[in-house]
Amino acid sequence: MGDARSDNAEKMIALLERIAKAVEARPVAAAPRASAGGLVFPPYGRSKGTPVAGASKQDLDFYRAGCERTLADPEKARFHERERVLLAAILKELGEAPPADDGPPPADDVAF
Repeated sequence: MGDARSDNAEKMIALLERIAKAVEARPVAAAPRASAGGLVFPPYGRSKGTPVAGASKQDLDFYRAGCERTLADPEKARFHERERVLLAAILKELGEAPPADDGPPPADDVAF
């Protein structure tokens, strides 16, 4: 009976090692990266991984639309910060002002 347990333990260890290797090899969606040339596009579309700076208007418009879709979707809130960063870089490249920050309203210094 000790041999069966040992055999099962070895099989379990081998299975766990295969799972660990598969998890390590699995690609992870990353935030937009900065390269030597600045921020790069995310890993989708025809210009994935290329710098935002110097991109064509068509590519900038494509990724801008993707950012705006993600930002409009509350289900994708975990991606909103990185999409804001990418959108700001795209707008800068297009020569447009980024949207105003929706932070807290300014404090009123007047006491009543």
